[in-house]
Amino acid sequence: MQEVLDSYRDSSALQDRRRNRAELTMSQTLSRELGSLTLSAAREDYWNSARSMASWSVGYNNYWRNISYGLTWTYSKNGSATSNDSANNSAHDQLLAFNVSVPLDKFLPQTWASYGMNASKNGGTTHNIGMNGVALENNSLNWNVQQGYGTDGVGYTGNMNGDYKGTYGEVTAGYSYDKNSERLNYGLQGGVIAHADGITLSQPLGETNALIKAPGAHGVNIRNQPGARTDYRGYTVVSNISVYRKNDLTLDPQNMPEDVELEINTDTVTPTRGAVVRADYLSKVGRRVLMTLTDNNRFVPFGAVVTLADDNKSSFIVGDRGQVFLSGMREQGAIFVTWGRQSSQQCRADFSLPKQSTYAGITEVSASCHQER
Repeated sequence: MQEVLDSYRDSSALQDRRRNRAELTMSQTLSRELGSLTLSAAREDYWNSARSMASWSVGYNNYWRNISYGLTWTYSKNGSATSNDSANNSAHDQLLAFNVSVPLDKFLPQTWASYGMNASKNGGTTHNIGMNGVALENNSLNWNVQQGYGTDGVGYTGNMNGDYKGTYGEVTAGYSYDKNSERLNYGLQGGVIAHADGITLSQPLGETNALIKAPGAHGVNIRNQPGARTDYRGYTVVSNISVYRKNDLTLDPQNMPEDVELEINTDTVTPTRGAVVRADYLSKVGRRVLMTLTDNNRFVPFGAVVTLADDNKSSFIVGDRGQVFLSGMREQGAIFVTWGRQSSQQCRADFSLPKQSTYAGITEVSASCHQER
């Protein structure tokens, strides 16, 4: 805002302020094999000046065996006024741009090599070759390296950049050079949300955000959110979600802690602009157990209902051969088994779990059920 106010006091700056801009773009997909064609035109003029700019461009883009490439031709015309504002001098230029990107998955996973060329009729030619990619779990690290050369005195240029997104923030670092200077940049940024359950640190916040609440589910990745994972309490933030639309926020079950099970791993939120909405995930914290139940040396009947002695809100169903899968289990305790109203159809089983899981985080045990007196 201050720059705008200052421009009103500076007559030379006022002439550089854009007054009007008109732009038209048309894009058409020719076919899956032939790619797409883009036509665009733009014109703009400036306050207190006869100076104007107009450009027309034609672009073509396509894929071939996962190799993407594009070619663009642009014609531009810049009109400038003389000192008495009575005549116009026009500068014309033509620009030809070509780019290609090649995946290197056979050698380096999630890595691409790229080449770009820009040839200007009035400004010489530049060439750029580089590599970029993503790495680490949940694509936390984004990196790129580029080397360039330009004619007409530009010389050699280069840069390399890295961007790491983690649970509690984002770290960036980069280096670049040209014939006149060298530059080193680095940064650390993040977000903080204070809510009813405490304080959650996160990656940089956007205009509209979602607070993930999955108590006990620590270190769980959020799908399609590079580097975002729940903190030590099971909280994190997803930023820049769509407003007035449904957003599906999914916790990745592949890196779920062995002692945590979610009833659902996807929650849908529809926020208003600028809001912080909460996505709740009901979790059970405790061991996962495959228990074989017997009553008087016979398997407990199929369809019997099992409840925990200290949590009657959760119930489980017995399957074949007296087996029942239980989650959120403590190291030791008791369960109640019911398959009818009569006392002979109800029993209690005490259990004590071994320290080590049997397979894939699941503990297999057997328990004998006895009727309470």
